[in-house]
Amino acid sequence: MSFDLRAGSEDIRSPVHIFPGDEHFSTETYRRAVFSGYISSIATIVGAAEGYGLVVDTDTFERWKRIGATAGLLDAFLDESLDLRQASSLYDHGLSLAFDGGYDLLHAPDWADIRLDPAVKLLRNSASPLSSETISTLVESSRFIGAATLKKALCVDVREYVSLLRQEAFHSSRLIHGSVSDDMRAQAGLDTFALWCTRAIELGALADSTWDLWADNRRGRTSVKATLLNSAKIALHAYRPARALSRPRPNRRATLKALFARSRFSLWPTTIAMRRYAAPA
Repeated sequence: MSFDLRAGSEDIRSPVHIFPGDEHFSTETYRRAVFSGYISSIATIVGAAEGYGLVVDTDTFERWKRIGATAGLLDAFLDESLDLRQASSLYDHGLSLAFDGGYDLLHAPDWADIRLDPAVKLLRNSASPLSSETISTLVESSRFIGAATLKKALCVDVREYVSLLRQEAFHSSRLIHGSVSDDMRAQAGLDTFALWCTRAIELGALADSTWDLWADNRRGRTSVKATLLNSAKIALHAYRPARALSRPRPNRRATLKALFARSRFSLWPTTIAMRRYAAPA
């Protein structure tokens, strides 16, 4: 199946698959909740999947949209909180409510982005066709990602910090390839695509941390000292995932298709694209 990956397209702005419970959300609420977070990354992911010959179906595409939006909003929830310990505790409690039977009790705190509550609930709807085992795996990875935010804030050793980034990349990747439909799971090439996702997210995390080390240190998001040496140590670890994305040829083809798909979403950097195309009514 082919999707229009442009930022302003109906495939991005509107649901391509309806899940039980979606009827409770207006078109405007859906658009504001889903066109947020890491929605631009979905184009990259779809491009890579197609590069490996995978056919992305509507329920997987729609679930990926909701995962991307919710992940970005939750990252902001943790990253911008004044009390990281409290935010981490609320994050963990919210996961329990969303996926362990407390769906109707789920409400984000007043100070959180107003899009977070509907985004999590829309994501919960999209998880309804998945097996309980799959949901448990996804929740486990989500818990690790939340806990890693606090661990990174307390981390003082650059090697431990890099290890946390790599583990976080693995669990973030699992949210993508672990949430596909049964039909897509049966396709050849999924395992290779899963490894590509891990390497791509790992490279992005290491690159961002290399440049943002000073800002992250000032904001208390890591206790690793902001020095050129530590920045260089982090950057050196980016070589392995960067090489894996370009070799052998199938990986290079998937990477090029992923980059091309991202360019179809928008040629603007993500932060500008999100403002430029923000959920038109």
